[in-house]
Amino acid sequence: LSRDAKLGGVKGELTMTFTALAGSERLITGRYRLPVDASQCQQAWDTIEREVVTRHAGLRTLRSKDSSVSACEADELGRWTTTFRNPDTDALEVSMMMRHGTDGRFYVLVDYVGLPSANR
Repeated sequence: LSRDAKLGGVKGELTMTFTALAGSERLITGRYRLPVDASQCQQAWDTIEREVVTRHAGLRTLRSKDSSVSACEADELGRWTTTFRNPDTDALEVSMMMRHGTDGRFYVLVDYVGLPSANR
């Protein structure tokens, strides 16, 4: 399933893959791909991250983004990461990262892990 979507007010694309069991579909993977302007990286990141926290308040949030990094720069993108983990099992539920696309744009990617066996 692919469709236009918004997360935290940022418009982008949502792609989801489900199991094929009619009537009992389960999420295998899901990804928001949200384009952001290079000059608005920090604002977009904070807004999207807040939305994920609000939607999944029970998950433990682990940020690795250095607060000194505020602009989109290709050599700094590895430092833009937040993970959301199940506090009971420490299983990764959602990950959020900034990436530079082949089209020259910057994207916030929000990945929903879904079924553990499908991703390990």
